[in-house]
Amino acid sequence: MTEAVDTSVLVPAAPARVATRRRRDIPWFPLLLLAPMIIFGLFGQWLHPYDPTLVDFTNPQQAPAWLAGGGWRHVLGTDEFGRDLLSTLIEGARVPLIISIFGVFGAACIPLARALSPRRAMTAGIVLLLPAVALVAASQAVASLPLLLVATPLGGIALALGYRGTLETVNRIAPDEHRAEVVATFFIACFVGNSVPVIGIGVLGSLTAPLTASIAFSCTVALLAVA
Repeated sequence: MTEAVDTSVLVPAAPARVATRRRRDIPWFPLLLLAPMIIFGLFGQWLHPYDPTLVDFTNPQQAPAWLAGGGWRHVLGTDEFGRDLLSTLIEGARVPLIISIFGVFGAACIPLARALSPRRAMTAGIVLLLPAVALVAASQAVASLPLLLVATPLGGIALALGYRGTLETVNRIAPDEHRAEVVATFFIACFVGNSVPVIGIGVLGSLTAPLTASIAFSCTVALLAVA
């Protein structure tokens, strides 16, 4: 007597069911929350109804349109300087979008960096450090916040790659009986390397100008990286 075999488990799911399951797996609610920020961040300069920096002292602190004293001319009202709050909100979405993009990029670099050998990680850090310090100096020279927002994560990635490569190298070449002392000395060198440039820029900036100090710091880092 043969037993009945349920062959339904052997039949692949219908394409319609697979497509429905995939649509259910898409995080629709987070995407709906992120969509306005992405749209305003990319196209905000063409979407805001007023200049977000325009000051109008004749119309300060106007209430939103749905409250008494408000109007549809300024849907969200105005601030104490008479600036349109909706335009300011739309314009302000650009900076969080840039930060989010570089945050995702930096997070993606973590698993990618694990595949690099220590030597390649240090080389990549040195290569990325050169444009990072150049962008820091350029952002201060032209007073550009977007340039600074690009330079900051780029410099962070460069330093992280260099730190990861050098720490792995130190752990590998240090003798077992003196590994703790060698690694502690390495950390001290890292802390000194972080603090001395900050102190140097502060001293040089007080004697000359902040821009001159930043350019001198950038050139010094670039020369050390090339050497």
